[in-house]
Amino acid sequence: MLFEPHYKYNECIGCTDEDKELMGCTKDGKFCGALNSELAITNATLVLEENVRQKCIWYLHKKQNPEYYWKYMINFKDLCMNTETPKFTKECSVMVNK
Repeated sequence: MLFEPHYKYNECIGCTDEDKELMGCTKDGKFCGALNSELAITNATLVLEENVRQKCIWYLHKKQNPEYYWKYMINFKDLCMNTETPKFTKECSVMVNK
């Protein structure tokens, strides 16, 4: 089986600066996240940053040790998402990545 992770992002064409800030946009609105009330995510930029970290982990390990990616994803879900207050933060990612 061939697997390639894909991550959702939005492009905010014609958005105001306030819209871009709310959606956590980077690169002048080219990459925007989304808020998620179900996961209590109020900072969409954190989700975009975590997506980049996950994509990097995949590319670094896909040939030599693809299991590392899956271990990271499972641990991230268990430790950073399955809490009362999900933590899409660099600190939680570093904790999971140990």
